[in-house]
Amino acid sequence: MELNCHQVDFLQLPCSLSKNTVCVLPVGKKRMQKVAVGDDQGILTVFYMKKGETATEWKSNPLGREITKVVLQAGKDKIFTAAGQSIHGFSRKGKEFLKIKTNLTETIHKLFADESIIWAGGEYMLNIYAECKDAGFILNQDRINDLTCCRIIPGELCSILALQDKYIRVYQRENLIHEYPVDGSCTSLSFFDPDEVQERPAGSLKDTVMMYGLETGKCGIISLNDTAIKPIGELSSEKRRPAAFRIVTADMTNSGNKEICIAREDGTVEIWDVANFSPQNPYIYAEPHIVYEMRLPETIRGMDKGMITGEMTDLVITTYGGKVLGITTDPAAQDATGAGMCHDVADGSTKRPKITDNEKTTTHDKRFKTLQTEVDKLKEKVEKEKEKYAQVSTNLIAINPVTNISHKFRLSADEACYVLTVEAQSPVGFVCLRSDVKVDLLHHESEGFGAILSRSYDGQNALLATYRLQDPNASRLTSVRWRARKGRSAASLYRTSNRRQRTS
Repeated sequence: MELNCHQVDFLQLPCSLSKNTVCVLPVGKKRMQKVAVGDDQGILTVFYMKKGETATEWKSNPLGREITKVVLQAGKDKIFTAAGQSIHGFSRKGKEFLKIKTNLTETIHKLFADESIIWAGGEYMLNIYAECKDAGFILNQDRINDLTCCRIIPGELCSILALQDKYIRVYQRENLIHEYPVDGSCTSLSFFDPDEVQERPAGSLKDTVMMYGLETGKCGIISLNDTAIKPIGELSSEKRRPAAFRIVTADMTNSGNKEICIAREDGTVEIWDVANFSPQNPYIYAEPHIVYEMRLPETIRGMDKGMITGEMTDLVITTYGGKVLGITTDPAAQDATGAGMCHDVADGSTKRPKITDNEKTTTHDKRFKTLQTEVDKLKEKVEKEKEKYAQVSTNLIAINPVTNISHKFRLSADEACYVLTVEAQSPVGFVCLRSDVKVDLLHHESEGFGAILSRSYDGQNALLATYRLQDPNASRLTSVRWRARKGRSAASLYRTSNRRQRTS
C-alpha cells in the first residue's frame, strides 16, 4: 500500500527556527486543532486553518531570546517555552501565567512540564523544579539529545533521556533505575500512544511502549516497566539513512491503525506501516515497510501531528528557513489554491459538506485571483524597497545582510570520512573552505543538490576550495566529505581552522 499525500503551506516566519519548537494544541470546541510555533525572534505564534487559509490566533511579546523549545503541559493545553535560561508558560488564550528565570549556565533545549514539576535540560545537565523551586539535578557524562517523562514507577513521573553515549537512561528524580544500550547515539524519543500514557492513572503498572531513533538512521521499539526495558522490534532498511530527528505516530488514513512517521536530519519524511502493531499487542508480525517518502530542500526542525486542515490527521513540519507546512492524505488538499478546503468541518462531524463541481470551479477561480492579487502586491512592495535602497546606497557602501548560518561536522563510520553540512536561512550561492592542513575532498553523487567544486592553489594554504550551488534557491550544502592527510584527523583540522572558515 502506498499513501497519496499532499503538501500544504501554512506559514512563513521571518526568521529561522530552533529544534522542536512546534506543538499541536489539544482539540478545543471545534474538531480542528491549533498549532503553536516559537521562532528565533523570541515570539510564540499560535495559528489555525479557517476555510483553507491560515489565521493567526495570537502572538506573544518578544521573550528577549530565541525560543529553543515548545511543549504542552502533560495532559493539558498550557504551553511552556524555553528562551535562553528562562521558562515561560502561556494559557490557550495567550496569557503569560508563569516566568521562571533559572540559574542555569546552559541554554535550555530540553523541557517537560507536569502539574507541579518541570524538567529543564541543557547540553549535559538536567534540572528538576518542583513548585518553581530547585528539587534536584542530573549531570550526564555526554550530551542530552532528547527528553521525555512518563509513569514507570507507580505514583511518580520518571525522566527518560536519549544520550549521545549510545544509552537510554531512566531516572526517578536523581536516581538511575534503568540503563539500556543501543547501537548508536540516540537522537530522539517518543511514545507509540502518547494520549494513553498521559491519561494513565498514578498507580498504573502498564508497560510503556516507546520508539527511539539513532544517529545511524535506525529506529527501534522498546517496552518499559518498573523492572526492565525490553526490545520489541526495529525499523531498518538495506539503504543507509540519515539520523532520525523526530518520530511520531499518526493514523494518516483514519483506518484505526497508526503509522510511524519519521523526520530525518537531511529533510526526509518517511511514513512506515508496522502491520497492525499496537501497545496492547506489542509484536510486529510482518516486515515494516515505507508507504510514503519525500525530501524537503531544507533541514527539518520539528514535527507534530493533529487535525489541522480538516477531516484527516496531518503532519505539521517546521524547517530551518522558517517554513511551517503540513503533509496530509486529505484529497481536498490536492488543489494548490486551497479551494478544496474552503468548507470547514462542521462541529461534531468528521467530514466536510459535499459541494458540486460548479461550486468547486467557482471557488478555485476566486482563490486563484486572490492569490494572484497578493503576489502582485508583494512584487510592487519589493520594487519600492529596491528603489529606496538604491537612493540610500548612492553614496554608501553596500553590504550583505546578516543571516543565520548553521553547520554540522560529523563522522560517517560506514564511509570512513567526515561530512560537513552548511545551511543558511537565505539562498546560498557559494561556500568557501580554507585550511592549513592538506585535505582530500571526496566526490559524492548527492553533493549539495548539484554543487560544483573548484580548487585553488596559492602556495600558502593547503586547502582553498569553493562550492558553487547550481540551484539559485538552494539554502543547504551537504555531503561535503573529506579526509585529512599526514596523520591528522579531520576533526582536529576542523577544530583548529573553524575560527578562520569563511562561509558566504
